[in-house]
Amino acid sequence: MNPPAAERVLVLDPDKRTYSVLAEGAEPLDVALDPCEDGVCPDDLKGQRYLLAFAAFPNDAFFQKGSLEPGSSRLVVMASASSKRKVLDLVGSGVFGFLTIPFHPEEAHAMVRRALELQRFQRELISLRTLEHLSEALMDRLRNMVRKADSTKKGDLFDFIRRCIEKPLLEMVLDETSGNRLKAANVLGINRNTLRAKLKEMGINHRR
Repeated sequence: MNPPAAERVLVLDPDKRTYSVLAEGAEPLDVALDPCEDGVCPDDLKGQRYLLAFAAFPNDAFFQKGSLEPGSSRLVVMASASSKRKVLDLVGSGVFGFLTIPFHPEEAHAMVRRALELQRFQRELISLRTLEHLSEALMDRLRNMVRKADSTKKGDLFDFIRRCIEKPLLEMVLDETSGNRLKAANVLGINRNTLRAKLKEMGINHRR
């Protein structure tokens, strides 16, 4: 699973061994780790949006703020076994998760992967909601067109909708199939000759 290059992980106050374990666990997921010391980030990291922020517990300078650095998202607390009970209370108050020091790279890997999967799910949900809103807006527009149409005369509503949808659909499928017309025809559920005719009709000249 390869996240976008923008996926970064903030690491606050780690000792060298803990940081190396985090780096080893995160490396297969291709995320970038930004280390900060004393709970303070360098100016060039402030405002960065982070997938996760790993923070050593207790980190008074960090936890007293009550929130992550600007642009950060989910917080993972790293604590000793003796602090586990306090950390569990933090998890209940909104912390994403915790790791008991010392931990293994597999545990860090699982934590980062879980955050990536959650973020992917959230993005898909946003996309679905956006599509739903677009669909509602389109139906409202069409409803107004139908209401204003003169039913005694022949209209072109069907052709209008087809033109609005068909060309961008064909272009998108061709892009996704790298211009392979046979694959595109299979995805669309039409034969290659029909696809060729539609491309010619709409002036689409997509080459591999």
